[in-house]
Order: sequence, then C-alpha cells, then structure tokens
Amino acid sequence: MKVFLNAGLFQLLWFACVLGGNTAAFVATCGYFLLHRWLFLRQTREWGLIVSFVLLGILIDGSLLNLGILQQEGAELDTLVFPPLWLLCLWAGVASLFPHSLSWLRGKYLWAAIMGFVGPVWSYLLGAQMSEINISGSVWQTGLLMACIWMLLIPAGVFACEKLALFDNKASIK
Repeated sequence: MKVFLNAGLFQLLWFACVLGGNTAAFVATCGYFLLHRWLFLRQTREWGLIVSFVLLGILIDGSLLNLGILQQEGAELDTLVFPPLWLLCLWAGVASLFPHSLSWLRGKYLWAAIMGFVGPVWSYLLGAQMSEINISGSVWQTGLLMACIWMLLIPAGVFACEKLALFDNKASIK
C-alpha cells in the first residue's frame, strides 16, 4: 500500500510544482518531504540520493535550458539560465521514488531503461504545456532526447539505491 501512496503523493507534488510555480512548489515540496520522512524514510542516506538528483537536475535541465532545447519564459538568451525552483523540486521528488515505489525495479535494469525511455518524456511534454517552460524545436526530437537521458537516469537511480542499500524491502512489489 505504501508503494502506491508514495507514487500518489509524488503525482500531487508534480501538479503543485508544474501548475503552482516556484512558491507553491517550495511549499508543496516541504510538505511532501515532511510526509516522506514520516511515512517512508528509513535511512538518512536517502537524503544523499535526493541531493544528488537535484544536482543532476541543475546539470541536465540547466544544460537543456542553456542550449536552447528548453526555454524558460522571461529568461534572457545571452545569460546563464538556472532551472526554476519548481523544476528542481521535481528532481528531488523523483529521487524519493526509487527506494519505495520504484523498488520493484531492483536488479531489473532493462525494465528501468524502458520505463525511463517512456515515462518521463510524457512528464516533460505535459509539464511544458502547463508551465512557463517551452520546447524550442521539434517535439519529437526533444522527446527522443529526453527519452535517451531518462533511459540512463532511471537505471542509475536503481543502481544507486542498490549500492547504498536504500531499497525498502517491505514496499517492494514482487
């Protein structure tokens, strides 16, 4: 049951971040992680995974923004663009899924890659439609790029959880 609660709470966080902007995302993320700590967190090492994914978000989404693949409304084209806070909050939320609702992917790297190739692409495309982030070029090319990035990131998150012994055995779906 906790597996579905973890996933469901993340979906609420996703909507708060995408629709609410930075302030709503910050408040929702604080609330999300208070609940996460109370309901799910069993090892403090999980915070390292979460911080690592936020740093990956800065690197990856920051690069996509600075290369012009993604565009942030109101951002100057000739200055370094930092991903908006609401987008980084989503990266933190994604990291919180690995030890819990995504624990069924333990040792299943092919499934993790397939999930990464399909799932996050729709999240980006829908999120771009609902927020101040725009896709500058072809939706198909950008979608394929996102799919390739996330087909590496999801298995990497699973691998990190394995190496850090973060998986919640009770939450695993067999």
